[in-house]
Amino acid sequence: MLIVSGPPASVTIWPYPQTLLADGVSKGDVRVEVLDVNDNFVLNQTPVEMKTTFGSVLSGATSDGCYASVFETELISEVLKQDYSVTNPNLDDGIGAVNVLTAKSGFVSTSVNVTFLTANTYSKNCEIDIEASVPHGFTVPVVVIIKDRYGNPLGGHHIIADNTNTFGGTVAGEAYTNEFGEATGFTFTATSDLGVENGMVSFCDEDPRGGVCIATKIEISDD
Repeated sequence: MLIVSGPPASVTIWPYPQTLLADGVSKGDVRVEVLDVNDNFVLNQTPVEMKTTFGSVLSGATSDGCYASVFETELISEVLKQDYSVTNPNLDDGIGAVNVLTAKSGFVSTSVNVTFLTANTYSKNCEIDIEASVPHGFTVPVVVIIKDRYGNPLGGHHIIADNTNTFGGTVAGEAYTNEFGEATGFTFTATSDLGVENGMVSFCDEDPRGGVCIATKIEISDD
């Protein structure tokens, strides 16, 4: 009996990675099956177009056509430009983004979600944005930027001023990081003591996925 394959009528993505670390190198195997309206295999080399919200994935075509009609590829993660999962301002959920992976063949398509995960605060990638030189007695704004080991911004982290490890003046304020990992509203007031020429400002990340303090040196200058 001759079985004639029809055009694509169903597309299934399975298996695929449920989660990927958002580090720009982690990857997972993706298998796409394409069938016609009678659940028969489609012709060999039927095009399959792949799309992904984050990361990268290659398109291609089905192989075999007699015993299977599948296309196999890989989804590669990426370092995110912002935290797309700031659902609770009091807690980092460890999710950077919920990525949508789509496979399309002919006029039919299907999509699945792949969660891109972030890591804990990594002090070497964090930043304190403050003037390099602050005149004696002056108050200047400070912004704290929190990122993980791979450079992903971390939202929802509670940042507090740390005067225990600050010298040459005082820091004030507390704030939660936004989707770009930025905590704003802090200030540093330099000492009026003209004999002090150098200082340090310090802030602590109190989120359960933080637990670190970061500091940077500044110059205390004459006006």
